[in-house]
Order: sequence, then structure tokens, then C-alpha cells
Amino acid sequence: MHTAAATAYGVITVDDVTNRTDQFNGGRLLARMHLTAKTLGLGLHHMNQITERIDRDNAAGNPDVFSARWSALLGFPASMGLLPFRIGHPERTPGLSPRRNLEDVVTS
Repeated sequence: MHTAAATAYGVITVDDVTNRTDQFNGGRLLARMHLTAKTLGLGLHHMNQITERIDRDNAAGNPDVFSARWSALLGFPASMGLLPFRIGHPERTPGLSPRRNLEDVVTS
């Protein structure tokens, strides 16, 4: 139901999803992709449930039941799949995300 209208899917990959620098750089790339998608009239939606489950099970010491399937879907190790998303033309106009003034978040 949630993916039927998506035109395409993607995954931002990095060398190691647990590496803070890789996480930061992957997030920066996703932010640039969001801005570009908006400019092109496209919607981009995170689909990070599987990566959250892998991380949560690992942190809780639970058996890893998702990495093998995630890896099979990606075609490379699950430890490289950082940020999955869907992208396409929205069926309705999305609400605006709340924003703060620059002065509220930047200090001298």
C-alpha cells in the first residue's frame, strides 16, 4: 500500500553503516537529494524500517533476522545499505515541514 505509487526506489550506500563519518556523509547526500527532488517536483520518502530493525536487534543482542534478506535484496552486504528511500511524483501536495529561524539555531 505504501509503495504502490513509488516510481523508483534507492539506497544510499556507504563502506560501513556503523562508521560515523559514513553516516554523516550519507545523510548529507540524502539532504542534497531531497532538495534536488523538491526542485524537480518529486517526492522523496525515507523507508528506513529495515535498517532500524537490524540496528535495534544488534543493540538488544537479539538474533539478526533481517540482514540476510536485506543483503539479498541489495546485492551487497547489509552493512553497506544506509538509507533506503522511495521517490516519485506525489499524488497529493505534502504538508510543509516545520522550520526554525536561522537566528534560533545559530550562535556566535
